[in-house]
Amino acid sequence: MKKTFFITTVLAGIICFTSCKKYLDLKPKGYVIPQTTEDFDRILNNPTMARNIANHLDMLTDDYFVKGSGKAAMEQDNSSESRIYLWKAEIYTTPDDMKYNAFWNLLYNNAYQYNAIINGIKTATGGTPAKKKVIMAKAKLGRALTFWYLVNLYTQPYQTQTAATDPGVPLITSNDIAAPLPGRGTVKETYDFILKDLQEAIPDLPVSVQDPYQLSKAAGYSALARTYLMMGDYANAGKAANDALSFNNNLIDYNTEYEETDGQVFPKEDGKYADMLKDPENIFVQHYSYTRGMAYQYVSKEAVNLFDAADLRHIYLTLEIETDPVTNKPDSNYLFMGAMSFNYNISFTSPEMLLIRAECNARQGKVADAMDDINRLRQHRIKTTAYKTLTAADKKAATRLVLEERRRELLFRGSRWFDMRRLNSDPDFGFTARHYFQDGTSIALAPGSKRYTLFLPISALTANIVQNPE
Repeated sequence: MKKTFFITTVLAGIICFTSCKKYLDLKPKGYVIPQTTEDFDRILNNPTMARNIANHLDMLTDDYFVKGSGKAAMEQDNSSESRIYLWKAEIYTTPDDMKYNAFWNLLYNNAYQYNAIINGIKTATGGTPAKKKVIMAKAKLGRALTFWYLVNLYTQPYQTQTAATDPGVPLITSNDIAAPLPGRGTVKETYDFILKDLQEAIPDLPVSVQDPYQLSKAAGYSALARTYLMMGDYANAGKAANDALSFNNNLIDYNTEYEETDGQVFPKEDGKYADMLKDPENIFVQHYSYTRGMAYQYVSKEAVNLFDAADLRHIYLTLEIETDPVTNKPDSNYLFMGAMSFNYNISFTSPEMLLIRAECNARQGKVADAMDDINRLRQHRIKTTAYKTLTAADKKAATRLVLEERRRELLFRGSRWFDMRRLNSDPDFGFTARHYFQDGTSIALAPGSKRYTLFLPISALTANIVQNPE
């Protein structure tokens, strides 16, 4: 039997760290062994490939609030959601969590699938050489995105001074699940691998695609922008973001896309952002593996306070007013994500690229350029009657405005945890993150905390794959 095969279920993430001999002796029932170019193309466009991250990613952030529980109750509950909110070292403790939620397993499952394409497409039957080049490019971009998540979840945040010695993640390039696993290598080696995949992929990626669920050249540049941003390479990140925007710089004007009732703003049911296929801001679409994403999850008051009354991004937030059972009068209120967040895209959009370009310009002292981008975005988000042009006196003030705008625009879109990782120890913009409980107490995540790096699953540990420090 050929050792090149595509495993269609999340079992691959588990299998890759356990004994796999039986799968090498016969064709696994219900699995697909790709042989033709069309087989590989179907693998690439399988919907599960765009759902490789659990919504626990946003539950880690300080934008998230759990209503109705205290610390003691969460400690006793011991569910993955509670452990995440308490920023425990070990998040996942049950087999089901490891199978269905653990980032490590979901991501390595996709890595094996992309490797199957990369290692097999050249010798596949049928298809033109041009089509095979596009499939190869998309698979390399997909693999780069997979390892981008892995390195930004399971290693120390990128630091130029220590990246060459900080442990990275295993760079698995074979789809033979019986092959020996490599060690962790270094953070620098992991980033070099990601950059190499992206740089090799971009020239052969298509300029236009049928829908935003397919990878394109704009998505390649967007991935490059995100990667350089996490490295603190603002010159290259800004250039890549600008390249992505050259393909798509669309912005929806929220002033034409909302309705107002009793002082609250609501999205039009047939609005442009009601359908991922119609939203012109989407460059590439990915959703959380949990169908509802972050819908109906509560937003921390710190995040809510970033939105002023004229900010039309309130269309995504729903006000809940609790009624005191004795007085029958409102005694508190909370904001949670409404049903519209079902459609949240956690991948690349034109607003994100605009924000990356703005931040990179601000950090490089190009204050006017940075503010031009921020003001263009805000003109499309703030009520026309209340809109005011923002100004900044210097690059520090401009960067602060960009970062605040970034947190508003990308609320529960899968970016805040990575921003927390790269910014918590920043000499100008560092902070102590907090998760609050309903009684007003909180748990802190201090700057430089090791909890910004997740523990590897115990099942992944070997002599060469060692655990992250406590």
